[in-house]
Amino acid sequence: MQSDESNSTGGTDLRAASADGLNGASRAGKVRVVVCALLLCAACAEFVARGVLRAPGNSGDFAVFYTGARAWTHGTNPYDVENLKRVARQAGDVPENSLHNSAYPPATFVILAPVSLLPWEAAKVVWAGINTVAILMLAYGVVRLADLRLTSPLGMLLAAGVLALAPIHTGVHVGQLTPVLAACIVLAYLLDDKRRVWLGGVLLAIATVLKPQVGMVFIGFEFIRSRFRVALLATLFTALIFVVAIGWLAVNHVDWWSSWYDNYHAFMHGGAGDPRPINPTRHQLLNLHYPLRSFLPPGPAIEVITLSFVGTLGVVGLIALRKLRGRRAELLGLSLFGVLSLLAVYQRYYSAILLVFPLAWAIVELRSRRRRALPIISLGLTAVFFVPTAMALNVAAGKGYIPAGVADSWWWQGIIMPHQVYALAAMATVLVIATWQARGRIGQPPRPAATDGN
Repeated sequence: MQSDESNSTGGTDLRAASADGLNGASRAGKVRVVVCALLLCAACAEFVARGVLRAPGNSGDFAVFYTGARAWTHGTNPYDVENLKRVARQAGDVPENSLHNSAYPPATFVILAPVSLLPWEAAKVVWAGINTVAILMLAYGVVRLADLRLTSPLGMLLAAGVLALAPIHTGVHVGQLTPVLAACIVLAYLLDDKRRVWLGGVLLAIATVLKPQVGMVFIGFEFIRSRFRVALLATLFTALIFVVAIGWLAVNHVDWWSSWYDNYHAFMHGGAGDPRPINPTRHQLLNLHYPLRSFLPPGPAIEVITLSFVGTLGVVGLIALRKLRGRRAELLGLSLFGVLSLLAVYQRYYSAILLVFPLAWAIVELRSRRRRALPIISLGLTAVFFVPTAMALNVAAGKGYIPAGVADSWWWQGIIMPHQVYALAAMATVLVIATWQARGRIGQPPRPAATDGN
């Protein structure tokens, strides 16, 4: 009898302990949800404050696209500064200090033509709204691309990370094309197989037309992954838009090529794309040419080093990726080639919006609870872009908070200021190592623990 009572008591204790464990796990889960929800709310507030609310009052970059597209629509030269000034005066109070060295291809203006038909005051508000919607779609799309739910702790954490990226705030603030570009890329990879061939091709073509140095990388990624129909259709649609853009200029007898070339040359030699110290905004550059130019004289050595570094990592990553399948492999590949595209050619701070891919990859890998070192390092390197540190340091030096002797020193100009470029180079290296570690693992069903947080 005593034994029965003992067993009964023991069973009760076990059930009570089990219930306490479940209640503890439930409470911990609720705490994670609340914390992640608060982080998401904070990131949304930061995005609105630093990006959305400031956009209508600035939109300086959008003024370049707007006037060029409006000139193209009217059948006049979109690269002649005097013509752009006339177009600006007719459209409203467009800031004329933005009307110089436009080197975007004519095809960009085809996409922007509908917005350019609006008066300037209306157009910049509409574009700010389009960029805002694009970023919200981007945040949701990246969460889905990572196979997470927005209502889960990890889903909210990833969305918060996307909205907290300072390059996104900058892109919306100045009216850049990168928010729409990034949203098109993510949506193209979210489509199912039936819709992906045609609509995916169109979306990648739009991304390529908006920024060829970015879009071409992702079309190339389609070739790498042997999705030839999507890649060929994206190439075809891109070419078609270029034909329409150039054809319209030809019909209106616009001699645009020499003006475009002069603008491009001025932009890359003394303008905002020049990595030399004569460019007062070079701290915004992300390509490897910037730090290398701080140590090396002009010449082919800079191009050789850049292409060797990017090319070597690209080839090594490509060899590994050919063996990998599955959504996590897709994220890893998008992350690697997105980061390499930032390092290879002219890119500015707002183009670091592509870091949404390595951010998503790192969070997904952390969920698997194994081999966490590389994802943690990648997250740490991504965190460099949560604050516009290079811009802040440049402002501090300009206001005299940093002594001139320090601000002009080789180590400040060549190491401290380009720290974001070094972070990208380190991230690319980490991602290549991850592709080799992932061989034989990605594409396999995850362990039960890997579903936690979904």
